[in-house]
Amino acid sequence: GINAEYGDLNSALSSLPTVLHLLTSRPLSQHALAVVNMDQLCDVLTMVPSIQSGETGLGSPGLVEETLSTLLSMSEICLPHMDLEQAIPTLGQLCRCQGDYRGAAVQLCVRTTERAVHVLEPARLSSLYSQHVLPVIQEMLLETPPLPTLALRIVLPLLSVTPELALEEHGIVTALVELMKDVDPVEGLCLLILETLAVFMSNSNVDFSWLYTLGVHEQLSLLVLKLGVNPDVGEATVLAAIKCLSSLLNYIMGVVKKALQTKSKSSGEDVLRRSQCVVNTCGVLLVWYHYTSAPPALLSITQLYGGQYQDFLTPYNVDIFTESLKNEDDNRIKTTLKILKRIMTTDPGLLKSMIVSTKEQLNKAVIAVKTTSPTLVPLSDEVLKLLQSKPVA
Repeated sequence: GINAEYGDLNSALSSLPTVLHLLTSRPLSQHALAVVNMDQLCDVLTMVPSIQSGETGLGSPGLVEETLSTLLSMSEICLPHMDLEQAIPTLGQLCRCQGDYRGAAVQLCVRTTERAVHVLEPARLSSLYSQHVLPVIQEMLLETPPLPTLALRIVLPLLSVTPELALEEHGIVTALVELMKDVDPVEGLCLLILETLAVFMSNSNVDFSWLYTLGVHEQLSLLVLKLGVNPDVGEATVLAAIKCLSSLLNYIMGVVKKALQTKSKSSGEDVLRRSQCVVNTCGVLLVWYHYTSAPPALLSITQLYGGQYQDFLTPYNVDIFTESLKNEDDNRIKTTLKILKRIMTTDPGLLKSMIVSTKEQLNKAVIAVKTTSPTLVPLSDEVLKLLQSKPVA
Protein backbone atom coordinates (compact mmCIF):
# COMPACT_ATOMS: atom_id res chain seq x y z
CA GLY A 1 0.00 0.00 0.00
CA ILE A 2 0.95 3.67 -0.23
CA ASN A 3 1.35 5.35 3.12
CA ALA A 4 0.53 9.03 2.69
CA GLU A 5 1.47 10.29 6.14
CA TYR A 6 3.06 13.72 5.61
CA GLY A 7 5.78 13.09 8.17
CA ASP A 8 6.92 9.92 6.40
CA LEU A 9 6.70 11.19 2.83
CA ASN A 10 10.01 9.70 1.64
CA SER A 11 8.86 6.26 2.74
CA ALA A 12 5.43 6.81 1.19
CA LEU A 13 6.95 7.69 -2.17
CA SER A 14 9.62 5.01 -2.29
CA SER A 15 7.25 2.36 -3.63
CA LEU A 16 5.80 4.56 -6.40
CA PRO A 17 8.18 3.56 -9.23
CA THR A 18 7.42 -0.10 -8.59
CA VAL A 19 3.67 0.51 -8.51
CA LEU A 20 3.87 2.55 -11.72
CA HIS A 21 5.81 -0.26 -13.40
CA LEU A 22 3.07 -2.71 -12.45
CA LEU A 23 0.35 -0.34 -13.66
CA THR A 24 2.01 0.09 -17.05
CA SER A 25 2.84 -3.60 -17.51
CA ARG A 26 0.12 -5.01 -19.76
CA PRO A 27 -0.13 -8.47 -18.14
CA LEU A 28 -0.25 -7.02 -14.61
CA SER A 29 -2.05 -3.67 -15.02
CA GLN A 30 -5.56 -4.85 -14.14
CA HIS A 31 -4.31 -6.74 -11.08
CA ALA A 32 -2.26 -3.70 -10.01
CA LEU A 33 -5.29 -1.43 -10.30
CA ALA A 34 -7.26 -3.80 -8.14
CA VAL A 35 -4.73 -3.74 -5.30
CA VAL A 36 -3.77 -0.04 -5.33
CA ASN A 37 -5.30 1.72 -2.34
CA MET A 38 -7.04 4.64 -4.06
CA ASP A 39 -7.64 6.50 -0.80
CA GLN A 40 -3.95 6.53 0.00
CA LEU A 41 -3.03 7.39 -3.60
CA CYS A 42 -5.37 10.39 -3.43
CA ASP A 43 -3.67 11.53 -0.25
CA VAL A 44 -0.30 11.49 -2.01
CA LEU A 45 -1.61 13.16 -5.18
CA THR A 46 -3.09 16.05 -3.22
CA MET A 47 0.42 16.79 -1.96
CA VAL A 48 1.82 17.32 -5.47
CA PRO A 49 1.70 21.17 -5.28
CA SER A 50 3.54 21.04 -1.93
CA ILE A 51 6.13 18.66 -3.34
CA GLN A 52 6.69 20.92 -6.35
CA SER A 53 7.04 24.06 -4.23
CA GLY A 54 9.63 22.40 -1.98
CA GLU A 55 7.50 22.65 1.17
CA THR A 56 7.88 18.95 1.86
CA GLY A 57 11.68 19.01 1.82
CA LEU A 58 11.73 15.93 -0.40
CA GLY A 59 15.29 16.38 -1.60
CA SER A 60 17.17 17.43 -4.71
CA PRO A 61 15.40 19.08 -7.67
CA GLY A 62 16.10 15.94 -9.69
CA LEU A 63 14.31 13.75 -7.17
CA VAL A 64 11.39 16.17 -7.04
CA GLU A 65 11.03 16.11 -10.84
CA GLU A 66 11.23 12.32 -10.94
CA THR A 67 8.62 12.02 -8.19
CA LEU A 68 6.24 14.48 -9.85
CA SER A 69 6.56 12.71 -13.18
CA THR A 70 5.81 9.37 -11.54
CA LEU A 71 2.79 10.74 -9.67
CA LEU A 72 1.30 12.38 -12.77
CA SER A 73 1.78 9.17 -14.75
CA MET A 74 0.02 7.22 -11.99
CA SER A 75 -2.81 9.72 -11.86
CA GLU A 76 -3.39 9.39 -15.62
CA ILE A 77 -3.80 5.64 -15.18
CA CYS A 78 -5.73 5.54 -11.92
CA LEU A 79 -8.06 8.56 -12.01
CA PRO A 80 -10.35 7.14 -14.75
CA HIS A 81 -10.94 4.14 -12.46
CA MET A 82 -11.36 6.20 -9.32
CA ASP A 83 -14.67 7.06 -7.71
CA LEU A 84 -15.61 10.61 -8.76
CA GLU A 85 -16.11 11.62 -5.14
CA GLN A 86 -12.38 10.92 -4.72
CA ALA A 87 -11.18 12.02 -8.13
CA ILE A 88 -12.65 15.55 -8.23
CA PRO A 89 -11.17 16.80 -4.91
CA THR A 90 -7.84 15.25 -5.90
CA LEU A 91 -7.87 17.00 -9.26
CA GLY A 92 -8.69 20.28 -7.55
CA GLN A 93 -5.38 20.00 -5.73
CA LEU A 94 -3.43 18.71 -8.73
CA CYS A 95 -4.58 21.73 -10.77
CA ARG A 96 -2.75 23.97 -8.29
CA CYS A 97 0.68 22.79 -9.42
CA GLN A 98 2.67 24.85 -11.91
CA GLY A 99 4.23 24.59 -15.36
CA ASP A 100 3.83 21.53 -17.56
CA TYR A 101 2.55 19.53 -14.60
CA ARG A 102 -0.37 21.90 -14.27
CA GLY A 103 -1.20 21.50 -17.94
CA ALA A 104 -1.21 17.71 -17.55
CA ALA A 105 -3.39 17.94 -14.44
CA VAL A 106 -5.90 20.22 -16.15
CA GLN A 107 -6.08 17.83 -19.11
CA LEU A 108 -6.97 15.09 -16.61
CA CYS A 109 -9.60 17.34 -15.11
CA VAL A 110 -11.13 17.96 -18.56
CA ARG A 111 -11.46 14.22 -19.17
CA THR A 112 -12.84 13.60 -15.69
CA THR A 113 -15.40 16.37 -16.14
CA GLU A 114 -16.60 14.78 -19.39
CA ARG A 115 -17.29 11.64 -17.35
CA ALA A 116 -18.70 13.40 -14.29
CA VAL A 117 -21.45 15.34 -16.12
CA HIS A 118 -22.93 12.03 -17.28
CA VAL A 119 -22.64 10.23 -13.94
CA LEU A 120 -23.26 12.62 -11.05
CA GLU A 121 -26.52 14.29 -10.13
CA PRO A 122 -26.40 18.03 -11.01
CA ALA A 123 -26.60 19.14 -7.38
CA ARG A 124 -23.70 16.90 -6.34
CA LEU A 125 -21.72 17.85 -9.44
CA SER A 126 -22.15 21.54 -8.64
CA SER A 127 -21.19 21.02 -5.02
CA LEU A 128 -17.99 19.07 -5.74
CA TYR A 129 -16.72 21.40 -8.47
CA SER A 130 -17.66 24.58 -6.60
CA GLN A 131 -15.71 23.41 -3.58
CA HIS A 132 -12.65 21.87 -5.23
CA VAL A 133 -12.15 22.95 -8.87
CA LEU A 134 -13.82 26.31 -9.58
CA PRO A 135 -11.59 28.16 -7.05
CA VAL A 136 -8.58 27.59 -9.34
CA ILE A 137 -10.31 28.30 -12.68
CA GLN A 138 -9.92 32.09 -12.62
CA GLU A 139 -6.15 31.78 -12.24
CA MET A 140 -6.02 29.30 -15.12
CA LEU A 141 -8.05 31.60 -17.37
CA LEU A 142 -5.45 34.32 -16.97
CA GLU A 143 -2.51 31.97 -17.65
CA THR A 144 -0.79 31.49 -21.01
CA PRO A 145 -2.35 29.16 -23.63
CA PRO A 146 -3.56 26.46 -23.65
CA LEU A 147 -4.68 26.75 -20.00
CA PRO A 148 -7.57 29.21 -20.64
CA THR A 149 -9.01 26.89 -23.30
CA LEU A 150 -8.65 23.85 -21.06
CA ALA A 151 -10.23 25.71 -18.14
CA LEU A 152 -13.32 26.53 -20.19
CA ARG A 153 -13.53 22.94 -21.38
CA ILE A 154 -14.12 22.18 -17.71
CA VAL A 155 -16.58 25.02 -17.06
CA LEU A 156 -18.77 24.73 -20.16
CA PRO A 157 -19.85 21.08 -19.68
CA LEU A 158 -20.67 21.88 -16.05
CA LEU A 159 -22.84 24.83 -17.09
CA SER A 160 -24.66 22.67 -19.63
CA VAL A 161 -26.09 20.53 -16.81
CA THR A 162 -25.95 23.03 -13.93
CA PRO A 163 -26.63 26.46 -15.51
CA GLU A 164 -27.08 28.00 -12.06
CA LEU A 165 -23.41 27.34 -11.25
CA ALA A 166 -22.13 30.38 -9.34
CA LEU A 167 -19.27 31.38 -11.65
CA GLU A 168 -19.33 34.95 -10.35
CA GLU A 169 -18.38 33.78 -6.85
CA HIS A 170 -15.06 32.46 -8.14
CA GLY A 171 -14.05 35.40 -10.34
CA ILE A 172 -14.60 33.39 -13.52
CA VAL A 173 -16.90 35.90 -15.24
CA THR A 174 -14.49 38.71 -14.39
CA ALA A 175 -11.70 36.73 -16.07
CA LEU A 176 -13.88 36.05 -19.13
CA VAL A 177 -14.52 39.78 -19.60
CA GLU A 178 -10.77 40.39 -19.37
CA LEU A 179 -10.10 37.69 -21.97
CA MET A 180 -12.64 39.21 -24.38
CA LYS A 181 -10.48 42.32 -24.75
CA ASP A 182 -7.67 40.63 -26.67
CA VAL A 183 -8.97 37.26 -27.84
CA ASP A 184 -8.41 36.29 -31.47
CA PRO A 185 -11.86 36.01 -33.13
CA VAL A 186 -10.95 32.87 -35.06
CA GLU A 187 -9.40 30.95 -32.15
CA GLY A 188 -11.26 28.19 -30.37
CA LEU A 189 -10.86 30.16 -27.14
CA CYS A 190 -13.13 32.90 -28.51
CA LEU A 191 -15.87 30.36 -29.18
CA LEU A 192 -15.53 28.89 -25.69
CA ILE A 193 -15.69 32.35 -24.06
CA LEU A 194 -18.86 33.22 -25.95
CA GLU A 195 -20.51 29.84 -25.41
CA THR A 196 -19.78 30.03 -21.69
CA LEU A 197 -21.16 33.56 -21.43
CA ALA A 198 -24.17 32.61 -23.55
CA VAL A 199 -25.20 29.89 -21.11
CA PHE A 200 -24.40 32.04 -18.08
CA MET A 201 -26.26 35.11 -19.35
CA SER A 202 -29.35 33.10 -20.31
CA ASN A 203 -29.90 32.14 -16.66
CA SER A 204 -32.85 34.12 -15.32
CA ASN A 205 -31.08 34.60 -11.98
CA VAL A 206 -28.08 36.45 -13.41
CA ASP A 207 -27.46 39.89 -11.93
CA PHE A 208 -27.04 42.04 -15.06
CA SER A 209 -26.46 45.19 -13.06
CA TRP A 210 -23.32 43.49 -11.71
CA LEU A 211 -22.33 42.42 -15.24
CA TYR A 212 -22.57 46.05 -16.29
CA THR A 213 -20.03 47.01 -13.62
CA LEU A 214 -17.64 44.56 -15.29
CA GLY A 215 -18.28 46.17 -18.68
CA VAL A 216 -19.77 43.06 -20.29
CA HIS A 217 -22.04 45.18 -22.51
CA GLU A 218 -19.10 47.18 -23.85
CA GLN A 219 -16.72 44.27 -24.35
CA LEU A 220 -19.40 42.15 -26.01
CA SER A 221 -20.27 44.95 -28.43
CA LEU A 222 -16.58 45.44 -29.29
CA LEU A 223 -16.07 41.71 -29.79
CA VAL A 224 -19.11 41.49 -32.10
CA LEU A 225 -17.54 44.26 -34.22
CA LYS A 226 -14.27 42.30 -34.40
CA LEU A 227 -16.12 39.16 -35.41
CA GLY A 228 -18.11 40.98 -38.06
CA VAL A 229 -15.08 42.14 -40.02
CA ASN A 230 -13.32 38.76 -39.97
CA PRO A 231 -14.47 36.42 -42.78
CA ASP A 232 -12.80 33.43 -41.15
CA VAL A 233 -15.03 33.43 -38.05
CA GLY A 234 -16.98 30.17 -37.78
CA GLU A 235 -20.76 29.81 -37.63
CA ALA A 236 -20.72 28.46 -34.06
CA THR A 237 -18.86 31.58 -32.87
CA VAL A 238 -21.34 33.86 -34.65
CA LEU A 239 -24.34 32.07 -33.14
CA ALA A 240 -22.84 32.20 -29.65
CA ALA A 241 -22.18 35.93 -30.03
CA ILE A 242 -25.77 36.56 -31.14
CA LYS A 243 -27.06 34.54 -28.20
CA CYS A 244 -25.02 36.65 -25.76
CA LEU A 245 -26.20 39.85 -27.42
CA SER A 246 -29.82 38.65 -27.34
CA SER A 247 -29.63 37.99 -23.60
CA LEU A 248 -28.22 41.48 -23.07
CA LEU A 249 -30.98 43.03 -25.20
CA ASN A 250 -33.67 41.06 -23.34
CA TYR A 251 -32.36 42.52 -20.09
CA ILE A 252 -32.42 46.08 -21.47
CA MET A 253 -35.93 45.56 -22.85
CA GLY A 254 -37.06 44.25 -19.47
CA VAL A 255 -35.70 47.26 -17.59
CA VAL A 256 -37.26 49.72 -20.07
CA LYS A 257 -40.61 47.93 -19.98
CA LYS A 258 -40.65 47.94 -16.19
CA ALA A 259 -39.70 51.63 -16.14
CA LEU A 260 -42.64 52.43 -18.42
CA GLN A 261 -45.03 50.40 -16.27
CA THR A 262 -43.88 52.01 -13.02
CA LYS A 263 -43.38 55.44 -14.61
CA SER A 264 -39.78 55.38 -13.41
CA LYS A 265 -38.37 57.29 -16.36
CA SER A 266 -34.86 57.68 -14.97
CA SER A 267 -34.09 53.94 -14.69
CA GLY A 268 -35.13 53.32 -18.29
CA GLU A 269 -33.13 56.26 -19.58
CA ASP A 270 -30.10 55.18 -17.55
CA VAL A 271 -29.95 51.66 -18.98
CA LEU A 272 -30.51 52.97 -22.53
CA ARG A 273 -27.69 55.48 -22.11
CA ARG A 274 -25.29 52.92 -20.67
CA SER A 275 -26.17 50.38 -23.36
CA GLN A 276 -25.79 52.78 -26.30
CA CYS A 277 -22.83 50.73 -27.54
CA VAL A 278 -25.17 47.98 -28.82
CA VAL A 279 -26.27 50.31 -31.63
CA ASN A 280 -22.79 49.84 -33.12
CA THR A 281 -23.53 46.15 -33.67
CA CYS A 282 -26.37 46.82 -36.15
CA GLY A 283 -24.09 46.67 -39.17
CA VAL A 284 -22.68 43.30 -38.09
CA LEU A 285 -26.17 41.91 -37.40
CA LEU A 286 -27.10 42.86 -40.95
CA VAL A 287 -24.06 40.97 -42.25
CA TRP A 288 -25.28 38.02 -40.15
CA TYR A 289 -28.91 38.56 -41.13
CA HIS A 290 -29.15 35.15 -42.82
CA TYR A 291 -28.79 33.49 -39.41
CA THR A 292 -32.19 32.86 -37.83
CA SER A 293 -31.33 34.55 -34.53
CA ALA A 294 -29.95 37.79 -36.04
CA PRO A 295 -33.21 39.52 -37.20
CA PRO A 296 -34.89 39.30 -33.75
CA ALA A 297 -31.77 40.78 -32.15
CA LEU A 298 -31.74 43.62 -34.68
CA LEU A 299 -35.46 44.20 -34.09
CA SER A 300 -34.79 44.55 -30.36
CA ILE A 301 -32.15 47.21 -31.02
CA THR A 302 -34.48 49.17 -33.30
CA GLN A 303 -37.28 48.94 -30.73
CA LEU A 304 -34.91 50.41 -28.16
CA TYR A 305 -33.01 52.92 -30.27
CA GLY A 306 -35.09 53.43 -33.41
CA GLY A 307 -33.11 54.43 -36.49
CA GLN A 308 -30.02 55.71 -34.71
CA TYR A 309 -27.84 53.48 -36.90
CA GLN A 310 -27.56 55.75 -39.91
CA ASP A 311 -26.60 53.09 -42.50
CA PHE A 312 -29.78 51.03 -42.25
CA LEU A 313 -31.01 52.00 -45.74
CA THR A 314 -27.79 52.00 -47.75
CA PRO A 315 -27.98 50.04 -51.03
CA TYR A 316 -26.02 47.16 -49.50
CA ASN A 317 -28.32 46.84 -46.49
CA VAL A 318 -31.48 47.29 -48.55
CA ASP A 319 -30.31 44.30 -50.61
CA ILE A 320 -30.22 42.31 -47.38
CA PHE A 321 -33.72 43.43 -46.37
CA THR A 322 -35.05 42.74 -49.88
CA GLU A 323 -33.70 39.19 -49.89
CA SER A 324 -35.20 38.59 -46.45
CA LEU A 325 -38.64 39.71 -47.70
CA LYS A 326 -38.44 36.93 -50.32
CA ASN A 327 -38.02 34.32 -47.58
CA GLU A 328 -40.63 31.56 -47.22
CA ASP A 329 -40.79 32.07 -43.45
CA ASP A 330 -43.55 34.56 -42.61
CA ASN A 331 -42.09 35.18 -39.17
CA ARG A 332 -38.80 36.27 -40.70
CA ILE A 333 -40.62 38.53 -43.16
CA LYS A 334 -42.70 40.00 -40.34
CA THR A 335 -39.58 40.77 -38.32
CA THR A 336 -38.00 42.52 -41.30
CA LEU A 337 -41.13 44.60 -41.92
CA LYS A 338 -41.22 45.59 -38.25
CA ILE A 339 -37.60 46.71 -38.43
CA LEU A 340 -38.27 48.79 -41.55
CA LYS A 341 -41.36 50.36 -40.02
CA ARG A 342 -39.55 51.20 -36.80
CA ILE A 343 -36.48 52.81 -38.38
CA MET A 344 -38.48 54.84 -40.88
CA THR A 345 -40.92 56.00 -38.21
CA THR A 346 -38.31 57.09 -35.71
CA ASP A 347 -35.87 58.63 -38.20
CA PRO A 348 -37.56 59.92 -41.37
CA GLY A 349 -34.19 61.31 -42.40
CA LEU A 350 -33.12 57.80 -43.37
CA LEU A 351 -35.70 57.87 -46.18
CA LYS A 352 -34.44 61.22 -47.39
CA SER A 353 -30.94 59.80 -47.80
CA MET A 354 -32.08 56.80 -49.84
CA ILE A 355 -31.11 56.53 -53.52
CA VAL A 356 -34.23 56.52 -55.72
CA SER A 357 -33.45 53.14 -57.29
CA THR A 358 -32.87 51.63 -53.86
CA LYS A 359 -36.21 52.94 -52.61
CA GLU A 360 -37.94 51.50 -55.67
CA GLN A 361 -36.25 48.14 -55.08
CA LEU A 362 -37.49 48.01 -51.49
CA ASN A 363 -40.93 49.22 -52.51
CA LYS A 364 -41.32 46.38 -55.04
CA ALA A 365 -40.18 43.81 -52.46
CA VAL A 366 -42.77 44.99 -49.91
CA ILE A 367 -45.53 44.96 -52.56
CA ALA A 368 -44.61 41.37 -53.41
CA VAL A 369 -45.06 40.39 -49.75
CA LYS A 370 -48.74 41.35 -50.01
CA THR A 371 -49.17 38.59 -52.60
CA THR A 372 -47.02 35.88 -51.03
CA SER A 373 -47.97 36.51 -47.38
CA PRO A 374 -51.64 37.64 -47.12
CA THR A 375 -51.55 37.75 -43.30
CA LEU A 376 -48.88 40.45 -43.49
CA VAL A 377 -50.84 42.79 -45.74
CA PRO A 378 -51.68 45.34 -43.00
CA LEU A 379 -48.05 45.60 -41.88
CA SER A 380 -46.86 45.74 -45.50
CA ASP A 381 -49.25 48.60 -46.19
CA GLU A 382 -47.86 50.56 -43.24
CA VAL A 383 -44.31 50.15 -44.54
CA LEU A 384 -45.37 51.09 -48.09
CA LYS A 385 -47.07 54.22 -46.79
CA LEU A 386 -43.83 55.27 -45.11
CA LEU A 387 -41.78 54.47 -48.20
CA GLN A 388 -44.06 56.45 -50.47
CA SER A 389 -44.37 59.45 -48.20
CA LYS A 390 -42.48 62.60 -49.10
CA PRO A 391 -39.57 63.23 -46.73
CA VAL A 392 -39.82 66.39 -44.68
CA ALA A 393 -37.45 68.99 -46.06
